[in-house]
Amino acid sequence: MSKFVVGQVLEHDHRLIDADFQRFKEGLERDEWLSEPFQRAADALRHHIYVEEEGLFPVLRVGGLVAPVFVMLAEHAEIWRSLDAIEAEVGRDAGRALAAMARMVSVLDSHNSKEEQILYPASAQVLNPDDTEAVRLAFEQGKRPEGWVPTNLRG
Repeated sequence: MSKFVVGQVLEHDHRLIDADFQRFKEGLERDEWLSEPFQRAADALRHHIYVEEEGLFPVLRVGGLVAPVFVMLAEHAEIWRSLDAIEAEVGRDAGRALAAMARMVSVLDSHNSKEEQILYPASAQVLNPDDTEAVRLAFEQGKRPEGWVPTNLRG
């Protein structure tokens, strides 16, 4: 039996990602481009979104959480677009990068709070051991396929 607890692991992931984005933002405010924390956070956030959309959300929808998942999917698309906007400014315009960071963080803070208060607790009730193992494998070993984008950004 795995000791992997989906909500705890994903919430901890939020904290790690947030800390790296904060380091990057503080660098931008000093007109320094700290690409390492940004890239680590961006890669981790994109992976986090992938794991949720491909592993967690389908099970939560079947479990009756259709409306909350719908909201999360829309917010994932908005977060992803903000990440793209920040990446487009890396090494170029710190002011525009800071503005894109502010947009992303405002969505991300609210988004993470909803996940932590609603979806993650529900996952403990909805996911069976096989579902939990699938999320664990996606989180720990899975690779986001090249070109993968959130559901709401697909043509």
